[in-house]
Amino acid sequence: MSTSGPDILLATTVAITTEAFVQPVARELARRGHRLQLVCGDRLPDVTVSASTAVVPMNRGMSPAQDLAALRAWVSHLKETRPRMVVAGTPKASLLALTAARITKVPSRVYVIHGAVWDGSTGVRRRILESAEKATLSSSTAQICVSDSLARLIHARGLRSSAPHVVGSGSFCGVDTARFRPGPPDESRPPTLTFVGRLHRDKGIDALLRIFNAVRQELGARLLVVGGLDSTLPPDDATMRALTSDPDIEWTGEQPDVLPYLQASDLLLFPTRREGLPQVPLEAQACGVPVVSWRVTGVVDAVHDGFTGTLVPFGDETALADAVITLLRDQNTRKAMADNARSWVETRFSEPLVAADNADYLESLLSPA
Repeated sequence: MSTSGPDILLATTVAITTEAFVQPVARELARRGHRLQLVCGDRLPDVTVSASTAVVPMNRGMSPAQDLAALRAWVSHLKETRPRMVVAGTPKASLLALTAARITKVPSRVYVIHGAVWDGSTGVRRRILESAEKATLSSSTAQICVSDSLARLIHARGLRSSAPHVVGSGSFCGVDTARFRPGPPDESRPPTLTFVGRLHRDKGIDALLRIFNAVRQELGARLLVVGGLDSTLPPDDATMRALTSDPDIEWTGEQPDVLPYLQASDLLLFPTRREGLPQVPLEAQACGVPVVSWRVTGVVDAVHDGFTGTLVPFGDETALADAVITLLRDQNTRKAMADNARSWVETRFSEPLVAADNADYLESLLSPA
């Protein structure tokens, strides 16, 4: 093995994922003296980590010819760098990097499972995605799931004989609670509901607008929508027309910093259909903003129902609207939930805690030099 190669190679399909979700653990591993390399499929990541960086081109879509070329590039890259461990997250990078790591006999191959893209699919597409998931799982020597409910879902679906490992309370990056914190109170603004996320049908944008309409029929409120269009499955035309023409709705588009919008919120309305462990509700709660959402995979781990927010059965839009109305009218309960939410995130999901726990676990799996 080359003495100049990395101890640990961390791979994601796109650089923004490394920057947002991998950097805290990478920083902790580097602090402990490990040689790291961060590899992405689109560009070099912009990070403040003592690590080398590289690009192995990968396509997020389904393209057998491009995937085969990417697999060959990965095999070549791993033969050259000879890491002791490959840690991969996001579907395409995990499939390619861990398959190549198995081919090149990298001893420690860790799959970080952030979500279940197959869970929202049907028919042939679902079978293809589940087959890819099984291949990725079989190429790994260890798995980290970002939430207990996601681990249970993978086991229940029969993709693995037992539930993957969950480190601590879950998450791979945690929340920077020194930065995400409550803002100054503003009594002058109307009750504000906020949604933060990609405008993708799985995020429930259509339900979001219907629920908001039911809420404002009972009391005055505004809706703040923060996020850019997702080209893979954007909302339908009718939803987009409503989003852009309603005077009570402000759509900001994609924003580099969501903190000011969370701090200007009374509640986070989050009608997502599926998650691994959603980051936005954790950041909102760190800002003292209770969350109202469906009781679905991932969200049940991020929100303490009745303590830091309210969860209702998936698809029950009336119940979700009623929960929002109840909390907007009950300032005392909302204030208690806001205080609980901040404490909940600080004690379970703070970035230093999550980074240290995941670094400990990865070190326990690292092959001898």
